Amino acid sequence: MHGGSRPHPRRLAEAIQVVRAGQDEQGRWRQDLRHAGEVWLEVGVGPGEPSKWLTLHALRVLDWSDTAA
Repeated sequence: MHGGSRPHPRRLAEAIQVVRAGQDEQGRWRQDLRHAGEVWLEVGVGPGEPSKWLTLHALRVLDWSDTAA
């Protein structure tokens, strides 16, 4: 999944904390903002809405980090 790499707990601690802080009461992550510019294909949801893609990636990162801890 992550190229076989293992997380470095001390170096990633702050980033993992940011990811954990983004989880809402239902266990999902919400879209914070959308960058300005031309959009070729709408993917996802608007700001403030729960995002299945952000949730998927956040859970994968936390699983990767927690498994190695």
